Amino acid sequence: MNFLKKHWYPLTVFLILLVAGIFRFYHFPNRCGLAYDQARDVLVGREALRQGKIPLVGPFTSAANVVYGPQWFWVLASFIALKPDFIFLPWFILGVLYVVIVWLMIKIGEMVGDRELGLLAGLVTAFSPMQIWQSLSLTTPNFVALMSVLAMITMLKYFKTKNPLFAFLLGTILAASVNIHLQAVGLLFLIPVTIFFGWKHRLRAILLFSFGFLLQLIPLIIFELKMGFYNFQGVIGYLTYGQYQAEGQTSWLVYIFSSWPKLWAKVVGGEVRLAYFQIAGVIFLFVRLALKKRLPKTILALGMSFLLIFISLRFYRGAKFESYYAFVNPFILFFSAWFIWRVYQWQKAVAFLFLLLLLTGSLRLNSDYYQVEKNSYPLLKNWQEILVNRFPGQKFAVYDDRFQSQDKTVSLALVLAAGGLIDDDGVKIGISRDPGAISDKTFYYQGYSLTEITTIKKEGDNWAFLNPSEIWQATQEWYDK
Repeated sequence: MNFLKKHWYPLTVFLILLVAGIFRFYHFPNRCGLAYDQARDVLVGREALRQGKIPLVGPFTSAANVVYGPQWFWVLASFIALKPDFIFLPWFILGVLYVVIVWLMIKIGEMVGDRELGLLAGLVTAFSPMQIWQSLSLTTPNFVALMSVLAMITMLKYFKTKNPLFAFLLGTILAASVNIHLQAVGLLFLIPVTIFFGWKHRLRAILLFSFGFLLQLIPLIIFELKMGFYNFQGVIGYLTYGQYQAEGQTSWLVYIFSSWPKLWAKVVGGEVRLAYFQIAGVIFLFVRLALKKRLPKTILALGMSFLLIFISLRFYRGAKFESYYAFVNPFILFFSAWFIWRVYQWQKAVAFLFLLLLLTGSLRLNSDYYQVEKNSYPLLKNWQEILVNRFPGQKFAVYDDRFQSQDKTVSLALVLAAGGLIDDDGVKIGISRDPGAISDKTFYYQGYSLTEITTIKKEGDNWAFLNPSEIWQATQEWYDK
């Protein structure tokens, strides 16, 4: 009993992390998101290791004719290098990192408030439906959620210690985040906020921040000089023309009273009504404490950053997928915990009741997420077994019919590559979902057909080569042609 009293806090943190791990890895095999983007990116990481090359650019953005930096491929290659034959290792590590996010949120709570705020931040993050859903979806937007937490904690560390090293780290994290996914442009608002609150007359910190930021941009700077400012032209094209062809802006009323409460509910609580209450409570407390000049600098800095991000997102034109808002999740999680913490200081019973409602609502939404099986691996593994049994001792080259089923074709290429069954000179296997592609060489058809096209493949026909070497060429060496 004395041991529990003495060590109650680390034990509670451990339990929160344990719960977070269970939620994130529950039903792991069937919740790993394996589709075109994920398979393509992992294949690039595998090819980088196989060929002994360093990726110099990332994939194209969906919003404009612009390429990302290579940081995401560097991350994946480092994951894969640990155990190349475990196909789902990158997904597993991402899940572990989402548990790390819970621990980092606890640390942010401790830095801004006290242990109680840390535990509350950890709890709401551990139960967060959006965090659980994103934890096994291996995409660049979802990885930026980790970068966002790292940026927040680095900014707070700089405020606390004034150590210029944290300025360097903040610059590095922010630049790497934008290179991984453009949604992280919103995190750049941490720069003016940090300058306003902590960099007055601190030239060394500003120089170190700038050095860290520019260091991450070197690959894209080289690319721009080599390609005649390709990205710059793409950005100008998007700003002057492309953005007006994309999804338009949302009205302020819809944005404030519909879009954000729905997003907030999926991050914390699972219920839109609870989201309305939290948002109103956070605004009330923020304004009340600010007017009384009792708002800590750390809370004010996080609040100003969040407000600037909130306003900027209103004017964004383009796709508004939930995953594109992953970088704001840590802000939502923190301010939800902060609201409960402030209520706890006023009335403990009310705070516990509201926390219970949030966790229950989150669990209800999580149960819906767990019912969705989005992993196509069992199907692809079945295709691999069919190929191995039909062509014993052979390796394969995969082709797609007019790019109509490339999500399955590229994913199959990944499965075969992990099994050592890929070869550019191997048996040519064509994959199609068009019944018209069926021939006497077709040996499987259940929605998709598998056809041996070794003897019928001709130059310039509809069969697109999608082996890992071609994926590498299309993402890394296309600009050399």
